[in-house]
Formats: sequence, C-alpha cells, structure tokens
Amino acid sequence: MKKPFLAALAVVVPALALAIAYKSATSFSLKDPKGVNTISFTLDGRFEHITGYTTAIDGNVTFDPAAPEKTSGKVVVQAGSLQATHTNMNEHMKQAMWLDTTQFPTIEFEITKVANVKVLEGTDPSWTMDVTGDFTLKGVKKSLTVPVKVTHMPGQLAKRNRGAVGDLMAIRSTFTFNRRDFGVNGNQVADIVADEVTVSFSIAAFAPKTG
Repeated sequence: MKKPFLAALAVVVPALALAIAYKSATSFSLKDPKGVNTISFTLDGRFEHITGYTTAIDGNVTFDPAAPEKTSGKVVVQAGSLQATHTNMNEHMKQAMWLDTTQFPTIEFEITKVANVKVLEGTDPSWTMDVTGDFTLKGVKKSLTVPVKVTHMPGQLAKRNRGAVGDLMAIRSTFTFNRRDFGVNGNQVADIVADEVTVSFSIAAFAPKTG
C-alpha cells in the first residue's frame, strides 16, 4: 500500500510546489509615470556617428523570482517618438524609406523564450539571462536573442515613485541588429549611416499594489 502512496506523493508534491511558486508571478508595467525611462540607439558609421533616444515606452513583463526562466511579456515603443541628436534626422526617420512611422507606428519585442539564467550576488536579487523574442520593426518580424539583466526590488516602489506602494524591477540590456534586415533604407551606404544599430536601456518596471 505504501508504494502507490509514495508514487502519488512524488507526483503531487512537485506540482504543488510549482503552483505555490507561480503565485508569486507579478505583472510589471513598463509605462513610467515619471516619463524617465529611456531607450537609446547608436549608429556608428565611418563618416557619421548618429545617436538618439525615446521615452515613449509601454508594455508589461510578468516575472516570478522563483522561476525567472518563465519570464514573459512585451515591450512596445512608439516609432514616431524616436529623437536623433540632429534635428533634420528626426524628420528623415519618419519617412517611408526609413521607419515609415505612419504605416508602422510601433516597434515591438515579445518574449518567446528565456535561457541561460544565472543568479548574481548583490544587495537586491538579480539575474542575467538570454531573452529570445519576436522583434518587429517596420512591419518585419524576426527572432532576436538579447542579453538581459533583471533586478527585483520587492516593496521598493515608493522609493522611486513617491506615494506609490508596490514592487519595482530594473531591466537592463545592450544589443545590436542590422537595419537592412528590417528594410530600413537598404540603399543608404553604411559609411554615412551604419548598418549595425546598437540599442541600450536601463528601465524601471512597476507593480503597484491595489486594494
């Protein structure tokens, strides 16, 4: 009689533990009420160095510190909000040959897989991971894997957003992609506008408590 009971217990206990762990999964918003979150980009061409940024970031990330490999979510950026350091470039970026922001108003990254999760030592619980997702730019969707660092700060939201109660998370990454892969002015020579775009961000994500 003991063997069937033990066998059943071996199945039930891990399942119960998993269910308990996933109760701590929290949805974090990427829309910053202070408008401080920024994603920057750089194109380091032979003749010209172009830099820019956007603060029009939205989306959400669901994160469980007990199972960071199950992280999911989507980042959405308003393409028309991208600003370059040179005024003329701002208008050029919106045109059809570049980002065509009228027809394709958003740039998106939706997580499909998380791998190589490593725990880091520090004051706040942190992890590095390789995040694979569907990156959509100018209507072209391609799979892209980027290195990400996540720092989880439960109960610390009030220290960043005065008066708020809840959890805070910092998400950091630097990655590159080729603009030609997404049909971004493939006729423009790389001497002036580099093919490789470097994207960097360190943004806060918010999970305010309700009730």
